[in-house]
Amino acid sequence: MKKSIISSFLIFSFLLMSCSASKHVGITYITKPPKEETNEAIWLIYWQDQFDAFKGNVVAPDSREYNPNAVNAFQRAKMEWDDKVITASFNNSLILWGSIIGGSILFTVITLSSIGK
Repeated sequence: MKKSIISSFLIFSFLLMSCSASKHVGITYITKPPKEETNEAIWLIYWQDQFDAFKGNVVAPDSREYNPNAVNAFQRAKMEWDDKVITASFNNSLILWGSIIGGSILFTVITLSSIGK
């Protein structure tokens, strides 16, 4: 019984830690709009795809080459990416510390129950 509890806890912890938010590193799905494009929503979708594909390693557009809407969309996509990274980091910390504390509690309970017998 003890081994099955520990095994299921370890499997559950491993599954939580192995889940990844981005499975398509380096693969982009949106083609680059022409530099003359003035619709900021199109640029935002493009930059979001770039940030997801390259895990935040995106070169900022030159404001002399691109129109202001493209630059504004880049800055907005960067802010959204930064928020996503902060949230993911916080969630990973919670999972890690929850696993450590849960494992410690489980180990303590099993140890104390075996000592009492």
